[in-house]
Amino acid sequence: MTKLIAQICYILQLHRLAYFFNRDRKRIITFHNVLPDDCFEKNVANGVSCSLSDFKTIIDEISRFYGFSLDLDDAKTVTVTFDDGYQNQVEIAAPYLFARGIPAYLFVSGQLLPPNSDDGERNEEARPLTIDLLLHWVSYVPNGEYKLRFGERCLDIHVTDNNRLQIWSSVLWPAFLDDSISKGVRLLNALDATYPIDSVIKSLPKKYAEQRLGCPTIEQLNELRTKGWEIGWHTYSHYPLAKLSHEEKIKELMSDLKCSSKVLSFPFGGPQEVDCECLEIAKSMNYSTAVSNVNVVNTLSGKWFRSRMSLSPEPALLHFELSGLRYIIKHRKLLPKI
Repeated sequence: MTKLIAQICYILQLHRLAYFFNRDRKRIITFHNVLPDDCFEKNVANGVSCSLSDFKTIIDEISRFYGFSLDLDDAKTVTVTFDDGYQNQVEIAAPYLFARGIPAYLFVSGQLLPPNSDDGERNEEARPLTIDLLLHWVSYVPNGEYKLRFGERCLDIHVTDNNRLQIWSSVLWPAFLDDSISKGVRLLNALDATYPIDSVIKSLPKKYAEQRLGCPTIEQLNELRTKGWEIGWHTYSHYPLAKLSHEEKIKELMSDLKCSSKVLSFPFGGPQEVDCECLEIAKSMNYSTAVSNVNVVNTLSGKWFRSRMSLSPEPALLHFELSGLRYIIKHRKLLPKI
């Protein structure tokens, strides 16, 4: 239904009116993984990823209406952001933006960074996020029956080509949220015992695995800075902060020195994963501002919970969202204004 409404509005050019009415509203765009066309597959693991060609389409379409900048208060420009900090964002997405002279924020999770020699608590090798390993397990494990022993529970999982999203949303995601003590590691170990995650990763095309789960080097991050990018913090382990204790929230929000920007990006970024305490901690740590992954006004909205939007490469849907027309129709108000 949304697609049909967007197409009708696009034919009638109603998005142009929405652009006018929302002309003093800032647009911050969120991207995650940008993968080469020949190894991009739309599945559970890549639900918020896109192909390089779709990424180019989105950027090119935005540029018809806006310039780009890192100024999060300038409503005349769009700000591009990336979450997580995987290799594809540095090696696939960034070169296209370099060629266009477009700067961006890259919000990196500390688990993907090389360790600090003087930080005993974080002195581990850079590795993919636990959430992404879980997503790849459910996306690529062979079809079959798996008996999952997790804590005191024993779950029987029957995996087919058609039910992987359902398994993720109804079984693994709730179990992940219940695993706040280990931040998902116990759940990953339980899955690993039924079918090794290393076997899953080895079954993936090499190019895909390197780009989708590979970690950037410090040299690559420094190159981004020389091109005008900002490297911001996306917490250490990318676990839903609202599920953690006050002390754990502090540890997660304390940025690595390699991430010099004072702009913070909350992982997942919805009101269910972020609470008021997170915002207060961010303020106390002298972050200048923080971005979320929601585009609806809520009790957290403001300087410490700036809204972002995700865009479709289809022009009708893209302008339905970017212009704020979808928001006007759904909420009967203009886009959020910080």
